[in-house]
Amino acid sequence: ELAYQFRASMKQDDITPVIMRNRDNCYYGHKCRTQYTKLNHAQKLNHACEQTKF
Repeated sequence: ELAYQFRASMKQDDITPVIMRNRDNCYYGHKCRTQYTKLNHAQKLNHACEQTKF
């Protein structure tokens, strides 16, 4: 939880590597279970955000 809060509070310009800066948010945010089982999903979407789909 602490790591999530740190990452979520970062400005876009401070995020490294650069490829991680402009990812679309995952609908399930940091509560997404797929990010742990599918590497492609985890790399494609930002999970340091709040859940928007319930």
